[in-house]
Amino acid sequence: PGPGSKIYREGFYPPGLSDSSHVVFWDPRDDGTGSSAIALYSGLPGSIALLAEKGGIVPGAPGPISYLYTAGLNIANSPMPINDANRTAFGATFEGGSGGPSILVGAPGSISIAAESGMQAPGLPSGVTFYSLYTGTLSLKSEDRLAFAATLFDNSTQAYTQGLFAGLPNSLAFLARTGDPAAGTDPGVFYDLESSSVFPSLSESRTVAFGGYLTGLGVRDSNSNALWVGVPGALELVARGDMQAPGVEPGVTYGLWPGYDFPLPFYAVINSSGEIAFTQYLSTEEHALWAGPLDNLRLVARQGQSAPGLAPGETLGGFGNLYINETGSVAFQAVIGDVHNLDSAIYVGNPDGELVYVTRVSEPVTLDNGQILFFSFPFFPDGFNSKGQVLIHASLSDGSDGLFLADTAVPVVTSATTTSGAIGVPFSYQITATNSPTSFSATGRPPGLNINGTTGLISGTPTVIGTFDTAISATNSVGQGPATTLMITVAPAPTPTPTPSPSPSASPSPSPSASPSPSPSASPSPSPSASPSPSPSVSPSPSPSASPSPSPSASPSPSPSASPSPTPFFPVQLANISTRLSVGTDDSVLIGGFIVAGMQSKAVIIRAIGPSLPLGGVLSDPILEIHDSTGATIATNDNWQESANKQAIIDAGFAPTNDNESAILLTLNPGPYTAIVRGV
Repeated sequence: PGPGSKIYREGFYPPGLSDSSHVVFWDPRDDGTGSSAIALYSGLPGSIALLAEKGGIVPGAPGPISYLYTAGLNIANSPMPINDANRTAFGATFEGGSGGPSILVGAPGSISIAAESGMQAPGLPSGVTFYSLYTGTLSLKSEDRLAFAATLFDNSTQAYTQGLFAGLPNSLAFLARTGDPAAGTDPGVFYDLESSSVFPSLSESRTVAFGGYLTGLGVRDSNSNALWVGVPGALELVARGDMQAPGVEPGVTYGLWPGYDFPLPFYAVINSSGEIAFTQYLSTEEHALWAGPLDNLRLVARQGQSAPGLAPGETLGGFGNLYINETGSVAFQAVIGDVHNLDSAIYVGNPDGELVYVTRVSEPVTLDNGQILFFSFPFFPDGFNSKGQVLIHASLSDGSDGLFLADTAVPVVTSATTTSGAIGVPFSYQITATNSPTSFSATGRPPGLNINGTTGLISGTPTVIGTFDTAISATNSVGQGPATTLMITVAPAPTPTPTPSPSPSASPSPSPSASPSPSPSASPSPSPSASPSPSPSVSPSPSPSASPSPSPSASPSPSPSASPSPTPFFPVQLANISTRLSVGTDDSVLIGGFIVAGMQSKAVIIRAIGPSLPLGGVLSDPILEIHDSTGATIATNDNWQESANKQAIIDAGFAPTNDNESAILLTLNPGPYTAIVRGV
């Protein structure tokens, strides 16, 4: 955008995103002559406008813009700030000026100077001026409220120090300065704010969070880094090296950078509710991420834990590029595997503890023109708003560079994408999704199947053979999530196994004298032998002791020349049915059916066994679900020790030997049931 014929030249560094979905970025724009100059752009997707460029005029400036400074030019991967009014903050030098950068605030067509090198530093003694303004540390909120770090020059002592400032452009306030007593520490402990390591984060409630170092009495490497939150004149110490870290084992503290034994600063962000998110190493040499209110911080992620949404065995290696939105959710980049890998993924951690996978380096992305490319490195989240939108800045497999918006607050389907059924056989499939779905949809279902829009259960009895691409999705308070294709394959009706049954001629035909009567001698018996036996049945019949038994001598029997009589059925108790199948955590689930026969309810134990199997590559944490003939879920269990009737399972002698295995004890009415096993 802008006057003349120009194209984006290299990359969109370093983009920023507001709650209103406005974006800002810079690009070394090609002017058509082979030369380039940095230009800034901002606006809504589809209506991006030129914000500032070399040679531009700013009211009150000594001359045209000679150079533009933005976050990513001097602080790697630090995004440019932009607020909901499409106003952003950045740095610039001017022709005819002092040479030091000034901080500018504005929108396309409306830019003003907020602070400049050489001006008196607010809140400090006369003669202490801004020497260098660190535009890479800028934070901006509504009303053009700013926070930033600066190098200060004391004209009376000729000394340089570092300080932090926050407030409106015309009423900036002093926050903290190197050499001043550090809030929340013992007497004799002072701030050491190295500006290149201090990133103040400003909230809409005017609260600032920042990390820095300490010097003075009792300060050593392991406790020389700290994190503060507050407003000018009222700062609170939130975390410090050697302090117990929340959400981990007792005795595990904030630690040093492994391999270097050096304290890293606390990198923190804050929202208007005063909730923060920050990273630090633990004394166990693991990197970790925390978020939440100051008095109830939760552990969001820890190095070495399983990586959600990725293949079994892949782990999280380290965290950076944090953003916390007004709902308390945190978007961040996670290294996959070794902390030094370039392979990384983007996640969102929600306040309920859910960790939502967004995307990963090497994942495909479809462009507007239908072209499919793959994310490459560099690959970062560069913004996260209260709509749950993550702004992703990534290189692509063709060498180009792009900005992408990912909606993470809407539900994303996580259940298997393939399933099967058969004509005339009850079918059930449960849609599952992230982000607390409240309703579900499924279009293109096979005939005979319905969906419960509230629970997400697809059930019924298929009536047509074929393969059906069914579009399934989920909706929550934010909106409807993307549709996922579920492939349902319906096979022909299974061929029943023939069951021997007597022909009519083989059925005992009692003589008139054998018609039932109170006398035992008058009771018919189908057995050709003289031993009493129960009547033939496909389900357990009453015990002979519970009803009169016929007298062998008085029981009329068919002639041996007649058709063979059926083999008598003796009631038995089913002891065990075992099914073994390779089960995974995504599409690979086990679906098994069983039927409770007869006229009475029966106690049944169903188990999902994995870790205790004497095999390699077993499922480490199976989950078991039981569905009735309508497809409704009637029971579910992850770890059998959490079962309400745990003791009854133990007493029955069927307790699994591993706590991660599942077991369900139910009393079931006669009818068909389905068991589904999947991994966590």
